[in-house]
Amino acid sequence: MNQHLLITGKPGVGKTTLVTKVITEIKEMKPNWLISGFYTKELRQSGRRIGFDIYTLDGQQGILARSNDPKLMSKFRVGKYSVVTTDLEDLVVPLLYESTDLLILDELGKMELFSSKFRNAVIFAFNNQTRIFATLPFYENPFLASIKSRSDIKIWELTQSNRLHIFEEIVKFLEI
Repeated sequence: MNQHLLITGKPGVGKTTLVTKVITEIKEMKPNWLISGFYTKELRQSGRRIGFDIYTLDGQQGILARSNDPKLMSKFRVGKYSVVTTDLEDLVVPLLYESTDLLILDELGKMELFSSKFRNAVIFAFNNQTRIFATLPFYENPFLASIKSRSDIKIWELTQSNRLHIFEEIVKFLEI
């Protein structure tokens, strides 16, 4: 049976930090595993957040969102950010169709879900991958609700109080 783990939590609680720690640990513990996927990181300039970038585990980088960049205007907006789905679709979507031992999806959030290609690839991955470790925001929407309602899902909430010790539990769960 497939084993998929979803981590949810409020913004800034450390979901992406946890993901990068888990990636490092699993690569050391299971050097023969094929681990694929992506994570997102804030882009800062002079101490201010100006956007978000996508980083694939195979070393590629792309743009997800920018604030106040006229060259990257999009019909998709989240707050002050213009969301550009091109790099997500070109760099990340193909990874979701490849067979892996562990697929990392950080995150299944508002910005990423603007892309129907991404949503379709996520559904495919959850139906076909052995193990997925994904993060998702605290808010609800129908797409996320459909993922969370699957029988092969375990959901943990990351909080300030559990974020230091939940790491070991996650690694044990993903090793199964």
